[in-house]
Amino acid sequence: MHNAGLDAMLNEGPSPRPPEARIRLLVVDDHPVVCEGVSLLVHSSTDIVVTGSARSAEEAVAVARQTRPDVVLLDLRLPDMLASEAVKLLRMAAPKAKIVIFTAYAGHRALKAAMEAGVDGCLLKDAADTDLVEAIRRVARGESVFDARLERDSLPAGPRRCPARS
Repeated sequence: MHNAGLDAMLNEGPSPRPPEARIRLLVVDDHPVVCEGVSLLVHSSTDIVVTGSARSAEEAVAVARQTRPDVVLLDLRLPDMLASEAVKLLRMAAPKAKIVIFTAYAGHRALKAAMEAGVDGCLLKDAADTDLVEAIRRVARGESVFDARLERDSLPAGPRRCPARS
């Protein structure tokens, strides 16, 4: 769901990079404060633009088809399905998009299923703002990025880990 006021504020002023050169980010979370917070956070970045947000997997699939994001930041638990199911649908809607799970739950049992669905990364929601922005950039470049604090048995074999900051 788009927030027109936030969208207008974030799109004010010229961008140092042309839109086609920026990383297109879709934020999927059922909590509006997370979607708006991520949008505000990446606004200061000259190479990332939030092209859409969604509060459910069904809405995310529709927005992904429309906006063709480079990176999808996906909440682990959505009102209509878990991320493991949403990943499959998002891959069909935007096949080139990199998908990063964005969760507060380092040890949630649904995390392993999401990893097995073939995500490109997983970050915890308490990541530092600079870590989040850098992880989005790295994933967009084709790297796999997983927070170092994730439980080992949830991770796919051999991922690159992103350092955790306290």
